[in-house]
Amino acid sequence: MSITRGQALRTGFPSPLDVTLPPECEGWEEMYPIHSVFAEDRRVFEESRFWFQDAVHYAEPYFPFDMVCNDSIANGFSQASARLFAVPTSLGLEYRILGGYIYLSPNSITDEVTIAQRVELFASRGGYYYEHWAQLDLHWREKVRAEIGELEALVVPDLPEVEPESLVSEGRGVGAAHALLLAYDRLLEGFDRLGHYHFELVNLGYGAYLAFYELCRQEFPDISDQTIAKFVSGIDVVALRPDDELRRLAVLAVELGVAPQVRTARGEADLAAALLETNGLPSTSARNTHGSASPMATGSTTITDRGSTTRRSRSR
Repeated sequence: MSITRGQALRTGFPSPLDVTLPPECEGWEEMYPIHSVFAEDRRVFEESRFWFQDAVHYAEPYFPFDMVCNDSIANGFSQASARLFAVPTSLGLEYRILGGYIYLSPNSITDEVTIAQRVELFASRGGYYYEHWAQLDLHWREKVRAEIGELEALVVPDLPEVEPESLVSEGRGVGAAHALLLAYDRLLEGFDRLGHYHFELVNLGYGAYLAFYELCRQEFPDISDQTIAKFVSGIDVVALRPDDELRRLAVLAVELGVAPQVRTARGEADLAAALLETNGLPSTSARNTHGSASPMATGSTTITDRGSTTRRSRSR
């Protein structure tokens, strides 16, 4: 099955190849991989599709060097939709860059015979995940934690001025430059695998919500979108934990009067030193004997890196 060329799509939107960008952006496309930008030799294909800016996931221009990450994301989504679960109407998506911003276009299936064939596949594959969601979710979390662990253990070597003489005496011939390349490859490999893990579950979750939404609309025609959303608002979403923790710590910083130190800190060590200095303690105690970050004493409050262990004392 392939993505075919179509006829130019007549819409009220300009062709992506004819969009005028500010003069300050001249030559921007030279920084991005050739496959990621709208191209004249693909004009018929590009203009036959509807493109929309993905401002939800990519609100800011995407750094050119990071495009390899977006390739993994697009591949993970398309693989899960087209080949893994065989979503009946989807062959994944295409993406393009315009002025640094990411635009997406879905690869939709419209042939009824093909859709019917894929419905059977999806019912079996997607159905298996829905029926065994609890154990598959636990297994998914184990896989992701293991991948994060490997990433944290990744050793990125320095490039010495001169390689150790043992490389010569042992005839090894392979130095730190190769080890650095292997570390970078491992980083990208891990990111790519995590991208596939992400779309292993997220699309099925959205599909379940869409089915729930349509059921509510069918049974209760006057129900509002907000009411439907409230039905699932009580679930514990792991992806939202970082934002929740950041907001909790921001409120705590304001309450403790250390918001300026938090805003101006350039990193964890800088913040720990600033908080300790605020309380008249030597900054060298920001690390414990094991080299890990110790709880940061802030007057009557001790802040740790885990929300569940945050405690307050009223001792003076």
